[in-house]
Amino acid sequence: MARKAFRAYALVGALLGVGYFLLPKGGAVYDVWYLCVGASSVAAIVLGVHLNTTRAAGAWYLIALGQLFFVACTPCSARRRPTPLSPTSSISPAIPHSVQACSG
Repeated sequence: MARKAFRAYALVGALLGVGYFLLPKGGAVYDVWYLCVGASSVAAIVLGVHLNTTRAAGAWYLIALGQLFFVACTPCSARRRPTPLSPTSSISPAIPHSVQACSG
């Protein structure tokens, strides 16, 4: 069962990836598609933990939670993306704007 699930997700992921590059950039469909790609990884992690019953399930759930936060904060960062000369610009290129947008 786990192999079939992995193959199915690999196929769906490949189709989502191809669709991401084929869609016109900047539209609502493109944005929703991008969020679906991220949300599918959360679903795959949770399903994988359920199918494979591992001792380190907590760590996998934390990875899924982190990915879920990334997906949830993406619309926030798109609305609040600062210009390069704005006073709210990133103080470090190592801190993504999505993290800054969700932190306040």
